[in-house]
Amino acid sequence: GFAGNRHLKSYMDNGYVANEDGPASNTLEYAYDDWCFAQFSKALRHDSTYEKFLARSKNYRNIYDTSINYVRQRNADGSWVSPFNAFQFGTVGGWNGKGFMEGTPYQYSFFVPYDIQWVIKKIGKDTFTNRLEEGFKNNWFDMGNQPSLAIPFYFTCAGKPFLTQHYSRMIASTM
Repeated sequence: GFAGNRHLKSYMDNGYVANEDGPASNTLEYAYDDWCFAQFSKALRHDSTYEKFLARSKNYRNIYDTSINYVRQRNADGSWVSPFNAFQFGTVGGWNGKGFMEGTPYQYSFFVPYDIQWVIKKIGKDTFTNRLEEGFKNNWFDMGNQPSLAIPFYFTCAGKPFLTQHYSRMIASTM
């Protein structure tokens, strides 16, 4: 196996993991790690470190295509990988290949638990909650895997806590 951040250089050089270098999903994972480290730095009152990592935690936006409101693979030159399929599962060319590790662009588009309000603002509350409901109705979320774990709670973030209650109960009774 490999211990460490195999694609960190690409992430640091580009502000995202370039398609040529590894899975786009690692961009979201690294950005979340950056946010966690920012919070740790804040608690230690290391203000400059906090600001640095908080800013870097927004790197997920570098693979968020606002023309379609999904995260997607991006080449090192900044161009988007085409064709785009929001439901393409996994990586191509092995475990650390191109694509989305253990998930889809659809699932990973919600994997910013620390900045979900930005996503809601980008696509609008109605579209956001409609996408979540559509995901549950079509079984597009994997509630046993980390990219989807916070999904039912996002309804509350969008002002619909009754849907959080509904889908949380559904998950508890079916899983």
